Parts: sequence; C-alpha cells; structure tokens
Amino acid sequence: MLKLSLHFNAEEFVCHCGQCDLSKPEIVFDKINPVLIEKLEALRWEIGVPLHINSGVRCLEKQVNIYKERYGNEWENFIPKNSFHLIQLDGYSLACDIQCEYDLFKVILYAA
Repeated sequence: MLKLSLHFNAEEFVCHCGQCDLSKPEIVFDKINPVLIEKLEALRWEIGVPLHINSGVRCLEKQVNIYKERYGNEWENFIPKNSFHLIQLDGYSLACDIQCEYDLFKVILYAA
C-alpha cells in the first residue's frame, strides 16, 4: 500500500477505467497534489470520521465516459473543460469525490 498520509493511500485515488497508467497506484502516487492530501487529512481529523474516496484521478477517456453516461448525446454541453480530476499543467490532480458518515453541511463548512 502506497501511503499518501496517515489516512489516505494512492490506491484510493486511481482512475476507475482500469486500463490506463493512472489506474496504477505507483503512477498515481506522484500525481496527487500534496495540498489536496493535507486538506483531506485536516478534514478527516476535524470531523473525526473516515472519508471514503469515491473518485480521484481520471484519464480523459474515463471523464468523457462519465459525462456520456450522465447526459447521453448532450455530454459535450456539460463536461468541464478543465476538470481538476484530470492531471493539470503542473502535473497534479487537484480533486477527489468523497463520502463519509457525517452531516454534509458540517463537512462543507470544515472543508471551506
């Protein structure tokens, strides 16, 4: 297991397509912005419950497929042009989708 911090590891952030290099924890380990991990760790400590990473880094193909599933033929009207789930110009991914057993309003307040 490639630890990013006390509570998070690279396996949680891999692309769910299962086919690209970003599906490999050893590649993703160097692609997650350290500031994102610091903020997730701080949030985890603040609310005191585990955070589940639903989605971390995505390849462009996975990103497109998500929007095709959601919006069908209209997907191009909705897909973000610069999603933070994709690897940015600085070489890092800056986003993840999380889930936890906690009051969502409080999570948003702590995360802000």
